[in-house]
Amino acid sequence: MTTKETPVTFEAYDRSLQLLRSLVPVLKALATQDPELTKQLRRAAQSVGQNLSEGNQRAGKDRRNRWPSLWAPPPR
Repeated sequence: MTTKETPVTFEAYDRSLQLLRSLVPVLKALATQDPELTKQLRRAAQSVGQNLSEGNQRAGKDRRNRWPSLWAPPPR
């Protein structure tokens, strides 16, 4: 039986979801003024959460390469 590392909960992912929710009224207001900018902002905001989620699913050495600060000693 092999053990799989459990994904670490990142506060950054939760914050990215908060960001998406907070952008809803901004995107609605911006859509009438600049539809292309609205699309770009929506894609960029979604990308943050998707990248964090993908990185959180990494395991082993690959995980250490993607999230080196998790294994770094705390600052003194």
